[in-house]
Amino acid sequence: MMQISGEDYIRNLTLGELCSVVGIPLPEGLDAKTPINKVYAHPEHSEQGSAVFVTYYEAEQYHCRNALKKGAAAVFVHPECKAVWPNDKRVVAVDDPIACCSRYLGKLRSLFPAKVVAVTGSIGKTTTVDMLKCVLGDAFKLHSHHSMTNSRDGVLRTIQRLHDDDEVYLQEVGAAQPGYVESSALGLRPDVVVITNISEPHIDLYGSIENILKDKASLVENMAPGGVAFFDSDNRYLHDYKTGRTVRHYAVDDAEADYRAENVKSQDGWLRFDICRKGSDQRRPAAIQIFGEYNVRNALAAFAVGSHLGIDEEQIILSLEKFRSSGMRQNYVDIGGYHMLVDCFNSSPDSVVGSIKALETITVPEGGRRIVILGDIAHMTGIEEEAYTRVGASVADCRFDLLYCYGDGMRYTYEELQRRGFANILYTNDREELNRWIRENVTTKDVTLYKSSQLVGALAKTIDAVYGTTFYLNSQRVPTATQEIVNRYKRVGDQVEYAKLVSDKATDITVPDTVYGRPVYRVSPSAFSRCRDLQRVVLPDTVLNIGSAAFYICPKLTELTLPGSLRMIEDSAFNYCTALERVELPDGVVHVGRRAFFDCHSLKEAVIPASVGFIGEEAFGQCSPDLVIRVTPGSYAEEYCKENALSYTAR
Repeated sequence: MMQISGEDYIRNLTLGELCSVVGIPLPEGLDAKTPINKVYAHPEHSEQGSAVFVTYYEAEQYHCRNALKKGAAAVFVHPECKAVWPNDKRVVAVDDPIACCSRYLGKLRSLFPAKVVAVTGSIGKTTTVDMLKCVLGDAFKLHSHHSMTNSRDGVLRTIQRLHDDDEVYLQEVGAAQPGYVESSALGLRPDVVVITNISEPHIDLYGSIENILKDKASLVENMAPGGVAFFDSDNRYLHDYKTGRTVRHYAVDDAEADYRAENVKSQDGWLRFDICRKGSDQRRPAAIQIFGEYNVRNALAAFAVGSHLGIDEEQIILSLEKFRSSGMRQNYVDIGGYHMLVDCFNSSPDSVVGSIKALETITVPEGGRRIVILGDIAHMTGIEEEAYTRVGASVADCRFDLLYCYGDGMRYTYEELQRRGFANILYTNDREELNRWIRENVTTKDVTLYKSSQLVGALAKTIDAVYGTTFYLNSQRVPTATQEIVNRYKRVGDQVEYAKLVSDKATDITVPDTVYGRPVYRVSPSAFSRCRDLQRVVLPDTVLNIGSAAFYICPKLTELTLPGSLRMIEDSAFNYCTALERVELPDGVVHVGRRAFFDCHSLKEAVIPASVGFIGEEAFGQCSPDLVIRVTPGSYAEEYCKENALSYTAR
């Protein structure tokens, strides 16, 4: 009998089949033929007709209630939770919802022919996955996920998007507490496992490094027959790990590793090194565009996996050269003329030093400084003083001109550096004080490193507040429409975006400064796009960012009040606002994107303050032939006008 394909199985899944897979009889009163459109391990993503395994014992009732509200056809919970809904047949009692989730994951794994490559580790797993996407995506039909989908629910959602003809399925597996990785490992049964390293992140939840290692190594112990694991053997915990499964090592320092990097050189965003194979005299020169020499190990992991899967090694080298960092990971950006190395998605005591070493390789403009801003590190509960003091001792040997410590834990780092006689250091646990200092002291000649964890320390919030960027806003991945104003505002964390105009017939819009007590931070991309009757817009003094194409094709817009808080205008924000005759950018704006005012045929006057340090290509292209731009003498805007043959005069 021919086995059903994975896609057909998911498409035709019924409640009866799901109960059979997870090993329970169909509960009385439920119809076995009830279709199940998707299966989730968290109610956040559930929907009408889905099934949900509530795999979070804490707040189980809350999660069950949410799943029911969203129309789930079945919600699998512990018996204690079922007792709260004794008469609701949709609430199904099982002894272990997590084990049920693992069984269903395993069933799907058995139906798809794709080889499974799983990546875990304390630090560097997402960067390694992104490098593997370059390598594997050039050689195979690859299925993977975006960078935030490494939870138990994320793994389950990702595998349900697999296609029958996918050749490789690449999955990052994140940790949270003992047994968390194992719950995915039991179902994934990977063919290839990469463990990047083992260190302190999540130690407050695991209790010890040994427990962290045990959970992450469960991917190795549950590999498919013939599976191969790849470890960074420069990490002492991985170097010494004993297993009966096949393991290959990669390293920079370990001379016995199967894959080694030698002659590592780093300068202005490029890492160059030679890759050597154990038992071979051949060297393969490689280069990746990223800061931080620790990323050589991530590239070695990608090379080793690609080679193991039969990809030509010269092709692997070429694929690695395509890699680019982005978002909040080791991302060197120039915002409004301010140079910054953004590395505040994840952090650990060891990676702090690596990030500062990366800063050392960046050429600083004459008269500029290397500034380090360090924020708190997640999951240090119980070892704060020792860990942060160790950070201070480690960074004392690094080269920088000024270091600013932010957060309760970073006080220990600051005190350690004080004990060592450092004078060029500052400390605060007040974010507004930090933001104010940056605005008043950091110049366009400086290069600034921002290093913290994503939610603890959260220096992306500071970057956004100072420069109007959207690093933090875009990192959360959980936008939620407010209940009061449906489809107009969306909330992300403690910020709000004006997301979409309810009616494209509106003529006059005044955006409030707060919604449900949260500041309206941004006009999101395309929020007012093609609102052809819009004539007047007033934005509040909370908006720092106007997103790309926010007012694209608003041909009747004539009155535009920009807030004094504004810092960034993104690409094509006011493209084809053909009736707009005058625009005045407030002091404090630093960045004007490409084609921001392109095709504004009636625009005759634009006022650009000295604070603007970047204006994109064709920002004022195809405007009125009478356009005159008022600038501050000696400013960036004046130079831009000269270089682009735009008429200008002094403010």
